[in-house]
Amino acid sequence: MDFDAHFKGFLVSTVNLKPWKLDLLDTRVTAITDAFQADTVVGPRYKEHIRQGSWAHLTIMPLLDDPSCPGTSFNHRWDDDEYATFKKKAADYAAWAREAYDLQDADADAALTAWQKMFGPEFAADEVKDARTQVLVNKAVRAVAALGDGANITQTKDVAPQEEFIQNKYGSVQLRYDARIEAALLGNYPKNLRRLRVAPKHRNLRFQLVTDTPEPYDVLWKVRNHGPEASRVAGGLRGKIRHGGSEGRNLHTESTAYRGTHYVEAYVVKNGVVVASDHHDVKII
Repeated sequence: MDFDAHFKGFLVSTVNLKPWKLDLLDTRVTAITDAFQADTVVGPRYKEHIRQGSWAHLTIMPLLDDPSCPGTSFNHRWDDDEYATFKKKAADYAAWAREAYDLQDADADAALTAWQKMFGPEFAADEVKDARTQVLVNKAVRAVAALGDGANITQTKDVAPQEEFIQNKYGSVQLRYDARIEAALLGNYPKNLRRLRVAPKHRNLRFQLVTDTPEPYDVLWKVRNHGPEASRVAGGLRGKIRHGGSEGRNLHTESTAYRGTHYVEAYVVKNGVVVASDHHDVKII
């Protein structure tokens, strides 16, 4: 998807014949056919002329290298009609991929439908989603185990004066559900923060937690700042865990006050057990 513009160019711009070349070709073909018809011998036998190949499709088939056989191309394996079909199908799949990619962070169900246009209805079937969830659970469990217990955590150097840890608040951490923080840089047109990777100072951010945890459940949020700007301000490093977001249980807003690489975490708690969590880095420049 990073080369989407180049792909569009391959399908549209770079292979299209320029109008002036088509006009020149039409002029020359007309001169030839006029000469045929004016000839006393050939003229009576002339019926019509039919556009063929690149002239008919208004494109020139590009040279596509065959990776399985260095020094050769695919061009000897297809004609202009077959290439035109390939070009249309490739454009269709590219459009579906762009649609699905753009929908991922806004509407997961719509994005799944778009991906299924490409990969079929089996894509992200229940068993596939279950397997993915299990991978996420295993990863999260390993991460929690690597942290150790709360006593060991608080002995590390990278701990803010008032920092809290979820392991100290809840004795049981069983990450069995999926959770994802969707972050946006607010403005006239909100932008996905994961794609931007960085945010400028003095802007507002919105964090929304999406989870498949069945109701009812609670959400706890943690914001942890790093860097010299935050450390020079009393309480600037943050680190406390709050119950619910600033705008509701699953919604939290922040402003970008300090340069540095910070993070936001959200924990889903059900029946006194942490059952899902996510971590979102926030780099402010």
